Amino acid sequence: WGSTSRPSLAIASCGNAAFAASTLAKAVNWPISVFVPEWADAALVARLHALGANVQHCPRRENDPAGDPCVFRFREAVADGAIPFGVQGPENAWCLDGGRTITLLRELPTSATVDVVTTVTGIWDKGSGAVIEFMEVGNDLESGERLWEHEMWGFVRGQGGWGGESGPERLRHEPPAREPDVVVSYDTYPNQTYLYRLNGDRASFHSDPLAAQAAGFARPIMHGLCTYGFTGRALLEALCDGQPDRFGSMTGRFSAPAYPGDTLIVKMWRDDAGAVYRTETQDGAVVIDRGRADLAPTVVRCRSNSSIWSIRR
Repeated sequence: WGSTSRPSLAIASCGNAAFAASTLAKAVNWPISVFVPEWADAALVARLHALGANVQHCPRRENDPAGDPCVFRFREAVADGAIPFGVQGPENAWCLDGGRTITLLRELPTSATVDVVTTVTGIWDKGSGAVIEFMEVGNDLESGERLWEHEMWGFVRGQGGWGGESGPERLRHEPPAREPDVVVSYDTYPNQTYLYRLNGDRASFHSDPLAAQAAGFARPIMHGLCTYGFTGRALLEALCDGQPDRFGSMTGRFSAPAYPGDTLIVKMWRDDAGAVYRTETQDGAVVIDRGRADLAPTVVRCRSNSSIWSIRR
């Protein structure tokens, strides 16, 4: 193609993927159309326009099926000759959050400029799907000090079976065969996902019933990191007396979705270094398993006089 006859690139995205694709398109002087939801962040849209992107807002049309209108408009553009250039966008319900390990190397400052670098560390064939592993590190730009390390892994449904390596087995932090030492419960709101999406994760299968059904869920599900955040709050309160400098790390696997309005029950089995934990709902569904929380290395644990206690908020 000549510089004046290039067909437009196309991407359905409302965040970093759109910005990255538009940056590359501008670098090679290639036209690009970006299909974004109606609620796309105004600052992002302005940056896309500054890069020369053709930004298309995509409200749901009356005859649209369940799913993301941005993806439908993207597919129409590709059918009309545009070149697909990117990922699926905010409706990527085929890639589910598999689990997280967060390690705090020091108490986070209230104000800092942080350099965050994310690296893909593994892609594994699990037969029914693929697991993609990432490692994120955050460094204070002023001091150069490492603040945290964050390992995450996603499960991509239906993308396994190519004959690749299955990857190493993760540690299974199983609770001992006794009653938990600590039980902390939090009630979530029926509109919990609408509140949590203010953090920036607006994937609509967390809020739109049609999108949730298209992704295979009966109704909108809680964000995995919202469930993880409630769990971290319980661990911080129960194991660290609410003191962030005592918190070392937590890891866990997302085993099932929680739903807005559920009660999240975090059960902990304590030991000298921290606790094994599991998060359940009021119905007994285990939503985070294989969980482990460790105190900061400098903390000397003081045992409670009571062996079993409970907190409810």
